[in-house]
Amino acid sequence: MGHRSDRALVMYSCAHIGMALGLLPQRKLFKDVLERRRRDEATEPVGLPRRHQVFLVRLPVGVLPTGFVLTR
Repeated sequence: MGHRSDRALVMYSCAHIGMALGLLPQRKLFKDVLERRRRDEATEPVGLPRRHQVFLVRLPVGVLPTGFVLTR
């Protein structure tokens, strides 16, 4: 059994991996907004499609049990 800080590091790493993977579907949307801002065009507030929001939430929640298993 690992030290408490080792377990926390594994859980944080899994959470960050889940967030990074969860943001993959939004990369095209963010790229378009950044390109518009570079050209000084007006941009409206970015609204994420519902399926992207669900993916962004479910992926970290799905990866965290993996981190929990790895700490046991």
